Amino acid sequence: MRVPVAPRTVVPALAAVAGVVAAHTVGYGVAFPGSGARGQHLASTGHSYWPLAAAAALAGAAAALAVSAGRGALRSTAPAHGYAPAADRRDLPWLLACQSVAFVLLEAGERALAGLSPASALQSPGFWLGLVLQLPVAWLALRALRAVEGAARRWAAAAAGHLPRRR
Repeated sequence: MRVPVAPRTVVPALAAVAGVVAAHTVGYGVAFPGSGARGQHLASTGHSYWPLAAAAALAGAAAALAVSAGRGALRSTAPAHGYAPAADRRDLPWLLACQSVAFVLLEAGERALAGLSPASALQSPGFWLGLVLQLPVAWLALRALRAVEGAARRWAAAAAGHLPRRR
């Protein structure tokens, strides 16, 4: 019987949701280290929905990790030479592109909803830091997903009494 497994793009797509919000949060935190200045800037640029974005990011991260763990456990008996993880370094360009485009659209939309020109985001140091941070965040996300999937695969194989060969 063939076990259904999520398509390879599902796990990185879920991670992209979390990645955009994580890089956004860190970028604005570094650009505006004082909570008063950061709060004022965020309030004036359409970020009042941020608790909802943080909740979506947590849900996306949890779902990506759960799917990765489930995929690893279901694939615990697959031969090592025929096994491809759901998230690996080949996905980095795709994930980086998704996160970067989503981040730019998010920033433009926030400004538009606040009655500002979407191009005003280009004047914010938080925007530029958030955009640059998409790369390390995407890389870390893929590393974490692969690690979770591999650990679940090894755990399930050990629980079943057979260990797959390590790559």
